[in-house]
Amino acid sequence: ATFPHDWYTRTGQGYGGEYRYIAGPMSDGKVTVYRFDQKAAEFRDANETGTLPATQSFEVRANAVHAIARGLRARTRVDYFSSVITQQLYHQNVYDASRRVRVVQAGLTGAWGPYNAAVTNDRSEMFNSERSSFIYGSTPRVNAGIAPTRLFGAPVYGSVTSEFANLPYRNETDGVAVSDSGLSRLDVAPLVRVPVSRWTFLTLNTSAGYRLTRYSESLNAQGVQVPEPFTRSYFDLRTDAVGPVFTKIWDAAADSTAERYKHVIEPWFPYQQITPVENYEAVPVLSNANDFIVSGVARLTYGLTNRLLRRDRPREGVAGTAREFLSVSVQQTYYSDSEASQYDPTYASSIQGRSRVDLSPVALMVRYSPTLATSATMRLEHDVSGGGLQSVTAAGNVYFGPHSVSANLSRRRIIRTAPSELVVSGATNVSFMEGRVRGSYNLTWDIARNTVVNQMVNATYFAQCCGFGVEFQNYNYGQISSIPLGSDRRINFSFSLAGLGTFPN
Repeated sequence: ATFPHDWYTRTGQGYGGEYRYIAGPMSDGKVTVYRFDQKAAEFRDANETGTLPATQSFEVRANAVHAIARGLRARTRVDYFSSVITQQLYHQNVYDASRRVRVVQAGLTGAWGPYNAAVTNDRSEMFNSERSSFIYGSTPRVNAGIAPTRLFGAPVYGSVTSEFANLPYRNETDGVAVSDSGLSRLDVAPLVRVPVSRWTFLTLNTSAGYRLTRYSESLNAQGVQVPEPFTRSYFDLRTDAVGPVFTKIWDAAADSTAERYKHVIEPWFPYQQITPVENYEAVPVLSNANDFIVSGVARLTYGLTNRLLRRDRPREGVAGTAREFLSVSVQQTYYSDSEASQYDPTYASSIQGRSRVDLSPVALMVRYSPTLATSATMRLEHDVSGGGLQSVTAAGNVYFGPHSVSANLSRRRIIRTAPSELVVSGATNVSFMEGRVRGSYNLTWDIARNTVVNQMVNATYFAQCCGFGVEFQNYNYGQISSIPLGSDRRINFSFSLAGLGTFPN
């Protein structure tokens, strides 16, 4: 075992340690523990003076996997912090500073040929404020199933999945439950799939599934959850058609680095039919997308994908590789019951509370990678019923030698009366002198609120025996109610000694 230290402090005094074990090729684990001792300190914000009280807190992050026997593994994950204020106040990247969920997970998973089983325990707690939190997860969850297996030597494949879960679902204030909607659920779902066509230009698969679910509680006519068991069952019929696929291949110019190009036009048409479900509105909807099924609904999705591929010319006796450098897809879904448009996880703008529509937004997905060092992706959804552009996400990365630039954009406006959300983030990393001199710049800008959430500049220098680093950050807490500060400026210095680790200050 090795114990590389990762000492650090933010304000006041703190310490931490990282521990790792490797017990063979199938076992690995890592535990990081931080303890924070914050002294009382005064601060000035907008010409007002306040006080941060003295507190003590800790944070534990752990991941481990261990092979117990052939096909059987144990896994655990811990992401736990004792103070949400410390979590939001002192972490220096946007993800950790905005993280308000602590998780404790452990489980056993096994697979033996087509058979698989798992037992897991998951407790997650999401904080709404320093005192209020929401508990969810599964305590425990038991899964068992049979992977798709050919039946009777015919081109018919069958599979079964089953699950029992005890689902906590409650709000707490100061550790005391103020509301509890938790329940137990037993779910069994056999499936039969038949590949009708295996032609290269046309693929047609059809399947028939049956789902039986038993809930320990249900909703009454007024929508109130009551301790009365409820059983729901329905058939799920699906057909997936891909094609006809059109392909064109042509040789590249003689002076091109590519040897050959290929263009593929691929239409696809998934269809789903749910049989009528008696009293389906009595199902308590928690966090599983399968809990709420609109009775007797049919969905037809139609989409078209264009792919451009290239094969590079052989170099120095090495065969050229083929890769996809451009993909453009567009899709939309028709619902026989407009209520289903609020519960379709395929679309980011499909949420409960928005207007019911027969046609989903038109979704456009683009992936572009002209070189191995350059890539860009984009997805947008446009509401054809008059809502306009619902969401846009875009990201790009460029690598040139040891340097890199990345940018991300996210825009959402799902409810027509709500203001748009628009956030832009980016990062630049440079490296010189074979990595001994490094620098980076990170920016997160909430354009809709005209606020720079995070801005950070970092520079480091490493020699053979030691190194030095300096980091400046400006962080805006915005409307986080549990944080008394409006914004904070930080400057950190760090020293690295070979064989000992890094000592920030």
